[in-house]
Amino acid sequence: MKLILISLMLCLVACQPVQKKEENSSAYLPISAINIEVAKGFNIVETDSTFKMIIHSLSPKYQFEDSLVFPKKSLKKPFKHLINPIERIACQSSTHLIFINALNNTQKVKGISEMQYMPKDSLYQVLESNHVVEINKNGEANIEKLLAIHPDVFLVYPFEWQSDRFKKVNIKTLLVSEYMETTPLGRLEWIKFFGILLNESEKAATIFKEKSRKYEALVVPVDTSETIFFNLPFNDTWDMPAPNSISGNLLKDAGYQYIYANLGEGANDNLVQSKEKVWLDAMNAKYWLIIANRPQGYSLADLKQEETIYKEFKAVKDKKVIFCNTGYSPYFTQGIIAPDEMLKELLEIKSQGVDYAGVYFRYLK
Repeated sequence: MKLILISLMLCLVACQPVQKKEENSSAYLPISAINIEVAKGFNIVETDSTFKMIIHSLSPKYQFEDSLVFPKKSLKKPFKHLINPIERIACQSSTHLIFINALNNTQKVKGISEMQYMPKDSLYQVLESNHVVEINKNGEANIEKLLAIHPDVFLVYPFEWQSDRFKKVNIKTLLVSEYMETTPLGRLEWIKFFGILLNESEKAATIFKEKSRKYEALVVPVDTSETIFFNLPFNDTWDMPAPNSISGNLLKDAGYQYIYANLGEGANDNLVQSKEKVWLDAMNAKYWLIIANRPQGYSLADLKQEETIYKEFKAVKDKKVIFCNTGYSPYFTQGIIAPDEMLKELLEIKSQGVDYAGVYFRYLK
């Protein structure tokens, strides 16, 4: 992709033109180079007067678009500006926080949703010591708490983005949809998006380059004998990730043969099966990967108690149930920017015994 050299002012395009420019114009944001390699959810388009970074949907079922504009020169058309450098950020998701933390800008986070569900690790302790506010209330952002921390920008998911609630109280939002990427490296490359936002583009590019180099060096061809399936049922249905998804491609790159590799085209459309069908399809799979929140010490015996039929599964009999306890591992936090480490563990565990225990994955025993 064409290398784009820019040293420009950071602006957020207003949905409607404002009547006059804001008094506080943005400072200049030096960006040495932007080269989007594998991410599909954002890209950069050049016009005569601007560079525009466009954030867009990767799902045909749900369309959205947002953009950041970097003027090459003074523009006559007014824009609603993000103050740069950005000093106060609110995040709808802890995944946003992980990118920000990797760029050493955690001190700028003033509010976050669902903080109570985060692992109680060192990052959580930093948030507590910084008196970061929990901005979630009954499943949606609490306007009063947002106004109290007066963020320069509120990073949101698409389902909150078009809410008039934020516009009415002048809370500036920016869409982030890294979770819709189809590959681990595609999601990782969103660190460049955050690098632009935080004036840390060079650092972001360095992190991506190093992590992607390590990841690509580990990728192996699929071994059709290494069959695997995902997760656990909920009531009478069994949801698994689509094969062309972050999780599906992570397993593929580790050489596993996903039993539903030929089903589902949409990257973000989970495969929903009846649990009876999965029992039949997965009974003889060599591995079973469970990514779930369970009590510490969750065991193979606990799994068998959930459904008596599980004891008939080959993966259970052979003690090849790979488990990621999301309540205690950093799978949904640090793992987002460490796909190389997760890939390494998924490769290692195949040749290890039941006592193998990585940061992300272990065998149930």
